Amino acid sequence: MAWGLPSGTTRGTSGSTRTALELSTTTAPAAAGRSKPQAIVYGNLALAFIRQTKIDEAAAALGQAIDIVEVNRGGGGLTLIFGAARELRPWQDFPAVRDTYDRLLTLMTAV
Repeated sequence: MAWGLPSGTTRGTSGSTRTALELSTTTAPAAAGRSKPQAIVYGNLALAFIRQTKIDEAAAALGQAIDIVEVNRGGGGLTLIFGAARELRPWQDFPAVRDTYDRLLTLMTAV
């Protein structure tokens, strides 16, 4: 188990998005103060919400991950954020998803 998720959970191979969600929500506070792991936890939480079609919650978790990556530019968190953003494409017309995409563009232009 790494960063609160069993291996394969974020890739959807375990078939247990609910378990991923439960583990991510309990792991996020435990990762506080460690920015790269925390960004990864929030990215995984966003993926779990996406796979449950809880789009507003996914966008909020992704926003938390973006906040962290804006500060530290952690590579693992950044990769996970863009992976989650790709999975949000079916909901790209939702206001929360559009806002998230705008934040990603801002993040990339701030380099």
